[in-house]
Amino acid sequence: MANQNDKTVFEPTEVEPKLPNEGTVFGPSTGAELLTRNNRKIAGVLFSFSKNGFGEYWIVYHGRNTIGSGIGSTIRLLEKSVSEKHALLNSRVIDDNNLIFELRDDGSNGGTILNDQDLYHFKNYAPLKHGDRIRIGGTIFFFIL
Repeated sequence: MANQNDKTVFEPTEVEPKLPNEGTVFGPSTGAELLTRNNRKIAGVLFSFSKNGFGEYWIVYHGRNTIGSGIGSTIRLLEKSVSEKHALLNSRVIDDNNLIFELRDDGSNGGTILNDQDLYHFKNYAPLKHGDRIRIGGTIFFFIL
């Protein structure tokens, strides 16, 4: 039996939170406010159940977010049906800090579908709002603000 006068002292340690990776199985959002890419603010999320029943997500940052199969894509989809530079999701501030979102097809071969309509019908450009559905290749995203 241990002596009651013995005291164990635990030194404080800093523990870096383990954050889920973008485009992987969705997990707890502990410390999500820390997620940034090149010090850019988070503007929204693309969430998908189309490939994985548990769900996947990708962070949307303020400014330009490129979607494609290319190595430099902000949101990279490794599918043959996705062009290297497939689409652009842009967020910007206008008129007294109103944040707007725009989706553009970037000359893809397979097209970009917004709420069951090809962006071709919108001259390859459309505004985005919370809850919109975006299909690129075999992935269907829900846009969350």
